[in-house]
Amino acid sequence: MSFATLMQGASPFGPIFAKELRVTSRRKRTYWLRVIYLGLLLLVMLWAYALATAFRQQSGIAMQNQQRSELGQIFFAIVGIFSVYSMGLIGPILTSTAIGSERLHKTLPVLLMTPITAWQIVAGKLFSRLLAALTLIALGLPVLALVRLLGGVELKQMGIVVSLAVVVALSSAAIGLFYSTLLNRSVTVILLSYGTMLLMYCFFPIVVALIAARFHTIGAGLLGTKIALSANPYMLAVMAAIPRMGMRGFPISIPYAACIASHLVLSAVLLVFCALLLRRHARRAGEERGGLVPVEFAPIGAPLRPPMPAAPFNAMGAGAMLPPPAVMLEGPIFAGSSAAFPPLAGPGVAPPPLPSRGAITRKAVKPRKSHPVTDNPILWRELRRPLMGRGWQRRAGIIIVLAVIGTIYYAQYYTKSLNDRGPQIGYAIILNVLLSMLALILSATAIAQEKESDTWTLLLGAPLSGRTIVWGKMMGVLRRLAWPFILIVAHFLLFTVIGAISVPAFLVVIWVLFTFNVVWVASGVYFSLRMSKTTVAAILNLLLAFAVYAVVPAVLGVVNSIADTQNAVDQVWWYEPYCYLGSAIDALRSTAPWGIRSVDWPPIQGHLDGITFMTFAFFAGLAYLLITYLILAHTWRRFDRIVGRAPQRIPLEIETAQ
Repeated sequence: MSFATLMQGASPFGPIFAKELRVTSRRKRTYWLRVIYLGLLLLVMLWAYALATAFRQQSGIAMQNQQRSELGQIFFAIVGIFSVYSMGLIGPILTSTAIGSERLHKTLPVLLMTPITAWQIVAGKLFSRLLAALTLIALGLPVLALVRLLGGVELKQMGIVVSLAVVVALSSAAIGLFYSTLLNRSVTVILLSYGTMLLMYCFFPIVVALIAARFHTIGAGLLGTKIALSANPYMLAVMAAIPRMGMRGFPISIPYAACIASHLVLSAVLLVFCALLLRRHARRAGEERGGLVPVEFAPIGAPLRPPMPAAPFNAMGAGAMLPPPAVMLEGPIFAGSSAAFPPLAGPGVAPPPLPSRGAITRKAVKPRKSHPVTDNPILWRELRRPLMGRGWQRRAGIIIVLAVIGTIYYAQYYTKSLNDRGPQIGYAIILNVLLSMLALILSATAIAQEKESDTWTLLLGAPLSGRTIVWGKMMGVLRRLAWPFILIVAHFLLFTVIGAISVPAFLVVIWVLFTFNVVWVASGVYFSLRMSKTTVAAILNLLLAFAVYAVVPAVLGVVNSIADTQNAVDQVWWYEPYCYLGSAIDALRSTAPWGIRSVDWPPIQGHLDGITFMTFAFFAGLAYLLITYLILAHTWRRFDRIVGRAPQRIPLEIETAQ
């Protein structure tokens, strides 16, 4: 093999990269993603401008230059952090269907039969999708040029933030590609990717901090902090974007180079593992489907036996057969007499032994317990679909969750903060974010996954109304969210028993966590029905939540800046869940009678008594439930028009078996 051929096979920019690049550039959702990203970036900049109120006071050239420099720092901080965090969210979604879609469309075996190597397949899939993320980063470079014009930011800071955004996009996309090689369902790939990044960037620093705290020395603490920072690009992006936090007053040097190098190595290792898994899949498929079975095939070079003529009637007795003629293959190896060919059957000749069935058949699978189908087959099917399809996935998930919970509880016990309310507020916010992510992604793949797996046409051909399908998918998503929600309830119930939070606070927290997140299930089902791809539906559902919880406050902040008021932006706390969660845990304390006391409520710029606050939380949850019902009602009423199916004039009644 020549050196040019070897380099051509090792190059990641092969035919798969060219094909994926052409397909990606022709998709409409690629341009919609750029438009949405630029729109969000513009809103973030408007929010940053609203924060910079120093332009209202212009009292000299020196003051104006200082104000301009501060505005440039605010622009850079918000845009840089936005770029890094958005790449972490978009990366796994872009590669969630890289290999799984080929497997679902039955094109992966054909792709593996081509001369294209497994390395070129996985590398082409990764870099073609990574190019879409890098294009989004490039769209923000004019903003950095504007920041450079305003002043206050060094070129080194810009280079660090852009480098961190690139490595975050690369590593998150590589994690999504790795899980896409193992699994078929894109929703599982996205959730496992986010879970892996959560363990890497939240759980790992906690473990390192606990290990460093065991030594009780300043040097060990600084070393642990440096190790934790070298593996967390999100924290380093914040420190690089905010000079006061990242450049000055920190007792250790910031490990930017170590973080970038570690993530490049991680991406390379994951890419190699993906290629090895793909080669293993190709070999196993060849052994199982294309292997030789001893009964049906003869080895190369074996003697050939032509079909034997029928014996004359009563020539050698009834039922007798002529011995086979001595027909040999050419060559010295097969030279010999016809004794090498014993008769197949005849008087006194035993039939040749057959190979055992155990050698060519798989191990028998124990049949599952059958359940009778109810009158709603969609609901029957969805309620029996677990959050993780395979047993090893469920076992691994249980082990990881228990390890994370045990480590966090031990950290609280070690720091003697089990009875503090402060960590519980952090738990409530983090658990609400996790539950929202599960609801946003699981619901967005409820119907779009049927379209990708070619079962949607069969489902539409069934005599089922749109209401039956929509409600069945809705209840199926809630069924898969049941176990995470039960774990959350168990967590807050435990700390209610030990006295960290009060019973009214527990009730408010559970009510807010359920009602404020169920609306994202309804919106995800709607987007899943409208879109044909799970990635597009998931991105739109995530963008909707981002717009409600982040874009609306940014717009109201701009209104505050223009109208010179602070009352407009405070109104978002009527529907934001985080104010309810924090106020409930902090104000509804167990030391007050029945755990009820006054609550500082920002929307009214005053205090509320506990009963009024709980009433507001209750009606806010009811409003979310009403919005959920309206979204679902709109979805099932326009179901036939959306999918292009003729309406059913005479509804079919499905009778249950008597």
